[in-house]
Amino acid sequence: MTWQKHNVRKFHALSTAILSSMTLLPAVNAVSAPKTYQLQTSVIRLIAAPEEHYDKNIVVDGIFIGYSENNLFFDEQHAEYLLRPMSINVLDDSVDEENALSVSACNGEWVELWGTFVKAVDPDISYFKGRLVADKAVLHKNGETCWQRTKP
Repeated sequence: MTWQKHNVRKFHALSTAILSSMTLLPAVNAVSAPKTYQLQTSVIRLIAAPEEHYDKNIVVDGIFIGYSENNLFFDEQHAEYLLRPMSINVLDDSVDEENALSVSACNGEWVELWGTFVKAVDPDISYFKGRLVADKAVLHKNGETCWQRTKP
């Protein structure tokens, strides 16, 4: 076999391997791709039209009140008087209270919450038609992350 035929066969084998790996690449990237957030919205929009946001990864601003509340309020006045109809409920999956969003540095602060908005379990008997399952919280006053989900 001449060196030209040998090189053509090597090239063919190499190009086939490259093409095969390129077809697998999107599948690998899909598994390891970071979560993306489709929409920046407001507490008012979530209250007014929750169905438009169900199962979407969103970013929303508000005053977070933790402990027994775990609500994100539209503004300081509504938070001060705990006016729940002007808030959305926030859930986190912390295993222990020590790492919970409710007792973090976010409590009582103006924050930007990142998470997935889901339909409430029984929206007919609650103020809340949906809930934000939080992934991350960032303080507006300094841009620092005050809480982050530890599990994917």
